[in-house]
Amino acid sequence: LNTAYTTISEPVNRRQYDLFGASVNGGDDTFADAVQKMFDEFLDGQYDTLLGLVDQISSMNPDLPITKEGTRVVLQSMREICLWGGNLWGAAKFEVIALYEIHVDLQALPFFDFRGRLMKSAALSKGLLSLVAKMMPSVAARAMEGSAVHIRRIDMFVFNTVI
Repeated sequence: LNTAYTTISEPVNRRQYDLFGASVNGGDDTFADAVQKMFDEFLDGQYDTLLGLVDQISSMNPDLPITKEGTRVVLQSMREICLWGGNLWGAAKFEVIALYEIHVDLQALPFFDFRGRLMKSAALSKGLLSLVAKMMPSVAARAMEGSAVHIRRIDMFVFNTVI
């Protein structure tokens, strides 16, 4: 009870508690743990911690035209881009690893091994084409969603412009 009173009564501790949770005074959480927690919440679509952080920044800098709704739109768009990038990586990671292995093999070949270099170069070209073919459905789907609309929404809320 004493810890709760101390945390609530001191503005700095209360602000830290609001932003990072119970481990304000000598907790086991490190800065890396707090950042990881915020990132996990972000990917889960929970923006409360980040919005609290933006509120603190906004209260310290009243000249910055940052609104909660604008911040939420930016965070949602950033989350969509991160998830899309994760999907692309999931589709392409094995091809990228295979391309790297072919590249290492190509570098290990003697300079005058023309046949070996030609074979590895052909495999590298085939791998690049395979990578593009794997990524195209994700890229096409993202393009169909209308990325420009997301960018316009971000501009509208962050810079308070009317579209």
